[in-house]
Amino acid sequence: MDMFSMLLAHWQRALIVVIATVCVILLLQKNRDQISLFFLGLRHRTSIFGKINRMAKNSTSTNGWFHSERQICQDYKPHYNQNYRSGQHYDDCKRYLDIVGEDGRKPLTGPMIIGLMFVLFLEAFGFSYTMSGFIDLSASEDTRQVMSYILAFGFAIALALVTHSMGAEIHRNRLIESVRLLWKADRDPEPQLTAQVGDRVGRIDNPSDMTQKPYIQRLNRLKLGSTTKKYHWSIATIVVVIVIATTLTYIRVKAMESAMTMDTICKTQMTQSESSFDFSTLDGDAGTLAIDPDYNRAAIDNGTNEACNATEAGSWATFGIMAILFALLQAFATWVSMNFGFAGKLSREAYDYTHKFATREEFIAHYEVQASKVADYAQKSLTRLQTRMAKKLPDITQSTEVTALIATAEQRSFHDFLQWEKDQELERSLQEMSRTIQADQIKKAKRQASTLTDEEMREQLLAEHCANVAQDQEARIETEEEQRARLMKELGIEG
Repeated sequence: MDMFSMLLAHWQRALIVVIATVCVILLLQKNRDQISLFFLGLRHRTSIFGKINRMAKNSTSTNGWFHSERQICQDYKPHYNQNYRSGQHYDDCKRYLDIVGEDGRKPLTGPMIIGLMFVLFLEAFGFSYTMSGFIDLSASEDTRQVMSYILAFGFAIALALVTHSMGAEIHRNRLIESVRLLWKADRDPEPQLTAQVGDRVGRIDNPSDMTQKPYIQRLNRLKLGSTTKKYHWSIATIVVVIVIATTLTYIRVKAMESAMTMDTICKTQMTQSESSFDFSTLDGDAGTLAIDPDYNRAAIDNGTNEACNATEAGSWATFGIMAILFALLQAFATWVSMNFGFAGKLSREAYDYTHKFATREEFIAHYEVQASKVADYAQKSLTRLQTRMAKKLPDITQSTEVTALIATAEQRSFHDFLQWEKDQELERSLQEMSRTIQADQIKKAKRQASTLTDEEMREQLLAEHCANVAQDQEARIETEEEQRARLMKELGIEG
């Protein structure tokens, strides 16, 4: 209870701390690559506990490289690969977005989500303030206010979730509809409209399905490669909106009835007027009645009823306007999610690589600079390692191989390592290709050896038939009468 009271007293400061924390996290997330690269260099070059000091004592070498040198270069290689992009990658990303049908589309960014949440929060705050009074009837005004903020935040998150999911579902259904239309319009369509499976299927670079038809390529790139439209989130969103709107209207009606019941104008004013007003004062000097009491009472009743009816009618009109506004806000949130965001598996990645650059040349220039920065960081660490090894290894080992590697350290740079790895990968690919070709040649030779011409097949069948006849004759025992009949037939003697 003390914690809750403290939150009630300092909720504004707590909210500021939460917002500031979220902003810091978003900032770190946006610059995570630069931060990671900075700490990698710091971990390598720290004077006492640095990785370079520890690895400089390792004299192990293979293929003309110290193991320590390769390890340092391997640490920087992921950062370099992430920042090195050729012009072909730009073309591949643009082609990917065009195939999936999302070229020119933009993502639902963080500021847009925050703005949408803020609008939904303001809309939800009104009815959540009314609801908070029914949750705890004995709560104070400050408690009701805090509870209304909590309820509004919860409603905003729930509504944002369902409307965003509904909008994304509608966008995906549109893409599926385009796939099905292209399939139906194809003069030579595929037998079945099914997404393919494979490691390189639907990739940005070097996809394995480029020989497939356009609608199959688009289907392969969707997050859920199903050809069936789905309406799960759409139905759920409509149900949630109807339930919330109905519940809120019911609560508002009950709040209005409660207010009208407690309203002294509607319920108690007439009784108080009758009990406190002395109608004898209305008599004239001659003892005649100046104002008719029944008429006065009827006028009061009519005025009271008109006030109550006006209040009720105005309340219902307000409820209707708020319900319409609520539905419009949900429709707006759904529209935003329907027109922003991606349904492709790698569409966001392709967008991130291309949206900042108007031309291919701008893309190449930007990533050349980024890759150069990473290469400079890597070379700085590698040079520091080679310098330390030149000082420490002669005292540890007198190997001629180590001495030669130390003397030729300037011939091994970070770019040399990248080229060496590329050559190794190319050699492995050639070996794998050679093994595949040899296996195919062996299979082909076996097939050719097992394939006979028509003449060879006839001779083989005749030989097999003669062999079968000879076996039958050898296995059969001829009687004397059969022998006589056979010989007489051969001699042409009639029996």
